[in-house]
Amino acid sequence: MSKNKAKLKLTITPDRTLAYHRGGSMRYLACTVKTPHVNQEVKPEQHLNLALVIDASGSMQGYPLQAARDTALELVKMLHPNDVLSVVSFADDFITHLSRKKMDEQGKWEAEREILRIEVRGCTDLAGGWFEGARQLTHAMDDDTSRRNHLILLSDGHANQGITDPDTLATHAGEMRERGLYTSTVGIGEGYSITQLQVLAEAGGGRMHDAQHPHEIAEVVLAELGEVRSTFASDIRVVLDGPNNTSVDILESYPLQREDTKIKALLGSLPSESERTVIWRIMLPKGEPGETIDLTARCSWTPVGSDEIHELKAQTVEFKLARSSENSKQERDQKVSFMVAQRWHAQILREAMNLNRIGRYREASDFVETQLKHFERYCRGIEGTTRLVRELQDLTHRVNYDFDERSRKEVQMYSHKLSRNEKDFRIQERLNYSDYLK
Repeated sequence: MSKNKAKLKLTITPDRTLAYHRGGSMRYLACTVKTPHVNQEVKPEQHLNLALVIDASGSMQGYPLQAARDTALELVKMLHPNDVLSVVSFADDFITHLSRKKMDEQGKWEAEREILRIEVRGCTDLAGGWFEGARQLTHAMDDDTSRRNHLILLSDGHANQGITDPDTLATHAGEMRERGLYTSTVGIGEGYSITQLQVLAEAGGGRMHDAQHPHEIAEVVLAELGEVRSTFASDIRVVLDGPNNTSVDILESYPLQREDTKIKALLGSLPSESERTVIWRIMLPKGEPGETIDLTARCSWTPVGSDEIHELKAQTVEFKLARSSENSKQERDQKVSFMVAQRWHAQILREAMNLNRIGRYREASDFVETQLKHFERYCRGIEGTTRLVRELQDLTHRVNYDFDERSRKEVQMYSHKLSRNEKDFRIQERLNYSDYLK
């Protein structure tokens, strides 16, 4: 592992450091990764190996496909001469319209000509289109390993041919991410499968975006392009290691890898001057009063333009087992505790909307009610959480009835973006997420 002048910064902060000595105490640990400021004048230009994969199934007929084509044309204008672009469309088949073309003057002319030829046809083999886009990226990676490799997939529907299982899609996206190929997705309109697109983006180390209106396709895709080009660190991983008898999980939807006592959260990529926090949820074991339990956090990443792995110095947090009286009266870190409440709240919303979507209303209500009992208890004494509790109280009853799909998507996109500290690139002002819960 080599040294890097500009490094990430890792901070770890627990909500509380004392735990009940008879076991069963739940504690939370915030691990925040920050990227440094990089002087853009001296930063080397980041060249891209980009694949744009466009849904051309029958539901994209008219304005949606025209907006996707217009977005692709705008994207071509923004690319640099040393960038490489591939364009694929998919329906029940896939067509490679442009294969690994450098975006010099001739390449841009060819790209614009081919993009205008994309027409609607057939059903939706999303996986087939994604695999072909990935194949194009892989071949271009063999030509030049210094480029940032990124695939952006646009779809307005549910995959109904080829591979449709979300877990299988996630496995393939994760394998591609391990090879340095990242996937972002854009869901268009109301009918797209948030589950399929979300797992491709999460496992693929990219972003998921929502474009309710066709004109928003350009807003999110072009903003995504800008973020990809400004990437400072890829393949960011935070590893937590502790005793065998300590149960660890996370509140967010990042992919996890487990190995012995270690659990690894895959946080994807970050541009410069950005941060991302993962909240570890830790169930501490029983022991003697005064006994301490150490948990160690490590962070590794790959700088853009390099295949070397860089690693930060490990940090350790100590939890002390205590008797009931001492454990109960300890103060909490208010900032971390509020962050825990926000992420937990978002997690409950996300699962409730999933159950509501498939018509399991009673199960959704029971789930929220059960979570609310623990959530309310945790939020006591945390400033700013009254609203979060009230929303879940209202949701317990409301989730018994069908939500419209736009409301479900807005609530889930809110929870997704919040849990990952990601920007919503849509420009049009929209309702507060809580208004969609009414």
